[in-house]
Amino acid sequence: MPNKIENTLPDDELQQLLADLRALAGRPTLKQVQAAAKKHGVDVSLMGAKSFRDNTFEAHLQRLRRGKEMAEAITGAVREGNGSALDAAEEIAAQELLDALTDVDAEGRPNIGNVSKIIVNLRIAASSRQDTARKISETEAKLRVAEELVKKLRDQAEERDRKKAELLARVESAKKKGGLTKETLAKIEQEAKLL
Repeated sequence: MPNKIENTLPDDELQQLLADLRALAGRPTLKQVQAAAKKHGVDVSLMGAKSFRDNTFEAHLQRLRRGKEMAEAITGAVREGNGSALDAAEEIAAQELLDALTDVDAEGRPNIGNVSKIIVNLRIAASSRQDTARKISETEAKLRVAEELVKKLRDQAEERDRKKAELLARVESAKKKGGLTKETLAKIEQEAKLL
């Protein structure tokens, strides 16, 4: 529920005020909230300070905790191989969309600008996933072709080695029989050229 501080300060100053309050040790007192608001040019009553602390500031802390937990879970999943950076981006965008849809104004309407930005991020993540899937498919196809080529080259090398061993065996056999005839030598030379 919006309060005087939230309604008065521009977003960058509101974020600075939240950071100032986070820097305090422990939960800020109402007097500390009043003093911090005054420093940013907003005079509030104790009830205004309570409303800000218990609603806006507490919601801010919850988002930070949720973000930290999500970041730790995603980082752990990626580290363990159970997810990717793309999964993390989608998870974060989905959580942001949920937050944006539940963060409504006084009339119960979500901030359409925030929702639109988050939807764009989700579309970008989906597009990236499609590009990644396409690249993986192309890489797998190239890998299959490379594996087939390696197998073919290996088979050719084995065939060449087999023929070489066969020729060497024929040469040894001819030597044992008393030497090589011109015909046998010419035949061996001809087959050796084919290797």
